[in-house]
Amino acid sequence: MIERWKLRRELNRIREQIASVPAFLYEPLLQARYDRTRDLQIRISDGNIALCEKVALFLVFQPHSLADSVEETCSYLLSCGYSILLVANGGLSENSRKRLSAYVWRFLDRPNFGYDFGGYRDGIIKLDDWNISPERLLILNDSIWLPLHDESSPVLQAEEIGDAITGLLMHTRASREQLDGPEVDGMIESYFFSVPATILRQDGFRRFWRDLRLSNSKVRVIHRGERGFSKAMHALAIPLSALSSRRLFLSAVSQVSPQFLRSTLHYAAYVDADFQRRGDLLLETFRPTEDWRQEALAHVFSTVRRRRFNASFYWAADRLVLTNFMKKNKGELFVRMRRSYLLAVSEGELPTPSAAIMFEVHAMSPAHSKE
Repeated sequence: MIERWKLRRELNRIREQIASVPAFLYEPLLQARYDRTRDLQIRISDGNIALCEKVALFLVFQPHSLADSVEETCSYLLSCGYSILLVANGGLSENSRKRLSAYVWRFLDRPNFGYDFGGYRDGIIKLDDWNISPERLLILNDSIWLPLHDESSPVLQAEEIGDAITGLLMHTRASREQLDGPEVDGMIESYFFSVPATILRQDGFRRFWRDLRLSNSKVRVIHRGERGFSKAMHALAIPLSALSSRRLFLSAVSQVSPQFLRSTLHYAAYVDADFQRRGDLLLETFRPTEDWRQEALAHVFSTVRRRRFNASFYWAADRLVLTNFMKKNKGELFVRMRRSYLLAVSEGELPTPSAAIMFEVHAMSPAHSKE
């Protein structure tokens, strides 16, 4: 029997695909009109921070009340030496603008046309219009909590990779991965791109954004934006890198002790009954031996070849210094991941986040999923 959450997910996907069909006809007209009238449709205002050599294009969708964690992310970006161009899809309330002015260099309010990639595109185009070419451009959005603790700084870690566009997480095809080989045809998840000046100034990078076809279909935004961006950069021979990936996770977890693997399974999150049963059995039969370690590793490898490593094994990814961020994804696996995360925090096995993040994680982690 198909679980209800899986059925809901598939029905929503089908609805989205059906609803997006007519948009093929009218979206090019909408974009042409939007581009002609862009300056009439966006609102530019200044914050209280001066422009510096690094710019963070921080896209938010907070048209009503402002999540406290957004203010914390702004404070973090400022502490990393970034001037923030805050792109607000759907605009901001005046109260939110006042709260954020202490952290922000400039605000750009725009309609929520094209979702995140529409906002990214407008921000990059306006930087060109203003003749601003930063030494590093950080492009990110508010679909993640970043960072969750101060033991590492993902923004500064990304800066250390100086010759590539660096993300927080790269997707690769499991069938083409080798633990000791390079990432092949990887796709960077689109909530974080750290771009050095040498790439930012390349015409191919800028042309991608100028020519990007916008859509209000999430399916096409992913196809043209997230997947399209990485595909276009590969085609231009522009290097892509990331602080985490399935390959990096499996390579790192292969070196850990049986005790570390026991904690990995204790704080695991599953949506597949067979993986859940296997994980539970391994915990029940734990032995600090090499045989048990190999059995546990085989289970971890099998799981992350089907499911996301940063959701199924969040505790391990964090402790291996691969992830210091968390997706606000509402999918069932991520809901269960957040419950496991909260358990690890309560048991002192992960650092306690700020009160604002703790509140928001709890709010997105119901004790029982909706049926």
